Amino acid sequence: MYFWINAFVREFIATIVSERKRHAIVLGALILFGALTALMHYLSTAVLSL
Repeated sequence: MYFWINAFVREFIATIVSERKRHAIVLGALILFGALTALMHYLSTAVLSL
């Protein structure tokens, strides 16, 4: 039980490092989705304020 947190963090980091490409693709998709959502919100408020 004492080493549980240390082992969990170590395995979590190992999973992130071993699947770098997949995580980069998912992170890129999330950033792109957020940017497109922000752009649509900006454009909708700009058009409605005219």
